[in-house]
Amino acid sequence: MTAKELYESLFEGVVSVMDPTCDGLIEGDENAEIKKVGTCFKLTAPLIDRAVEEGINVIITHEPTYAHGDWVEEFQGIDKIKHDKLVASGITLYRYHDHAHHREDDIIHAGFISSLGLNIVKKYPMEGLGVRRYEFEEKLTPRTLANLIREKLNIDCIRIVGDCDIELKTVYLGLG
Repeated sequence: MTAKELYESLFEGVVSVMDPTCDGLIEGDENAEIKKVGTCFKLTAPLIDRAVEEGINVIITHEPTYAHGDWVEEFQGIDKIKHDKLVASGITLYRYHDHAHHREDDIIHAGFISSLGLNIVKKYPMEGLGVRRYEFEEKLTPRTLANLIREKLNIDCIRIVGDCDIELKTVYLGLG
């Protein structure tokens, strides 16, 4: 299977194909035969090094790889380091953002909710790309939710605006 065939298979199950979109080939050869695939939320220089060590030749990332978007004419700083590493490695890189959210079941939301171990009893219609309202099985506070995120996703700092201890059963989730 080629990198392009794998990428195109990601569009099965989307509500509709979006145009324009930020999704697409960022670096490399779309006709490369897949040896090993890696996925990540945000591609960093250390992840590129790890991919090379593990023999990964195709990566699918969710967020932009470069600071000013993925289609850059002149790379500087960390963007240049990442670009040079990708070119030297021969890794094929695709971004899969818009269509990951543009599904009946937003796969980014599903992964986030699953990682936190939250039980959803009702999912409301999508209100925008990556924005949906969910109803939890049990009430929880923003403080409890922040602590879950901190613990389960190993995040040092969470900002809460408003009442930290109000009990909520319905929450809007907008990731990104």
